Amino acid sequence: MPSTPYFLAKHAFVCLNGSSLVLLDLKHDRYLALDAVRAGSLDGVVTGWPVRADGPPPVDAARRIIASMLKRGLLTSERSQGKEPVPPHIAAQIDSALDAHTDAGIRLRPRHVVGFIRAVVTAAWHLRFRSMEWIVADVARRRAQIVTKGADPAPSMLRMARIFLRLRAFTYNVREACLFDSLALLYFLLREGYQPQWVIGVRSSPEFMAHSWIQHDATVLNDSADRVSIYTPIMAA
Repeated sequence: MPSTPYFLAKHAFVCLNGSSLVLLDLKHDRYLALDAVRAGSLDGVVTGWPVRADGPPPVDAARRIIASMLKRGLLTSERSQGKEPVPPHIAAQIDSALDAHTDAGIRLRPRHVVGFIRAVVTAAWHLRFRSMEWIVADVARRRAQIVTKGADPAPSMLRMARIFLRLRAFTYNVREACLFDSLALLYFLLREGYQPQWVIGVRSSPEFMAHSWIQHDATVLNDSADRVSIYTPIMAA
């Protein structure tokens, strides 16, 4: 086995879903998957690897996987350039902003419309011309500029999410556009000073699927709790 300890690249994320280990490569905007047996061969080779080997790991298999992941830039031997593959901390989803059947008390103002348009245009532009790695870094930069609100932000954040959903109904169809919708809502809320989680989840069976949503604590802001519950979070930003 290789004597050099390896680390997961900072632009890569992993999670266990069923019998597969799924990797998200932000730099190249793609997903990769390894079955649990093959993934277990990296136990003790990659620091913090989430899959334990079932018996002595096959040396040749580990070397081939390491060589492939190094070539793809998913592993590094430099601790400063990598990280341990820690799964994202996401609260279990128990409710959704979509369940708020009334918009009583919500008033659309011109600044909401302007903020919505800016968020939608920014999300579309970034998804068209920027990499996912750049977008995640941009979100982090925007978060760093926000002054934390003193009171519980949940009620007012939910209200702003409902405003976004109302405007969304007149502008685009969210079906098959979960990433764009989530990024637009995220930019909308960040501009208002709120910091919800942007989550990407995956499922590997019966066929591979990826999904994106926005949530705060246990409340999903732009999807149903039942729908997102079938996905395993792989990244939260």
